Amino acid sequence: MVGLRGFKLNPTLRAHVANPLPARIARSRGLRRERRVSTRLEAETINRLVAEYVAGTTAAELGRRYGIAKSSVLRLVRQAGERVRHPRLSATDTARLVQLYEAGLPQKDIAQRLGRSPSAVWHCLRRLGRA
Repeated sequence: MVGLRGFKLNPTLRAHVANPLPARIARSRGLRRERRVSTRLEAETINRLVAEYVAGTTAAELGRRYGIAKSSVLRLVRQAGERVRHPRLSATDTARLVQLYEAGLPQKDIAQRLGRSPSAVWHCLRRLGRA
């Protein structure tokens, strides 16, 4: 495509010129993608997702599999009337965590060694009155 005075247009600019509706106008005309997960996913899919969660699959894994956020998975599980799991550290892991913390290891390193998130380590230490 040739622009004014015979200059060639930048490919990005050419794509912008070729698009008849800017994004903000397209959104205002109802061409937006539905954002609510409960209306994007079919009822059968949601039921299957909840059943897999109840069977033991993690919310993070389900989120990756169904292309939605972990928080959305947990919200759908709660809406279905199921309990959300909050896995705690075992007594052995808790003892090891305290031992590493008292040895001066940072919480981030402790989390890596135990295969948990740093926030899980912090919450456990807080429950024990150490953080």
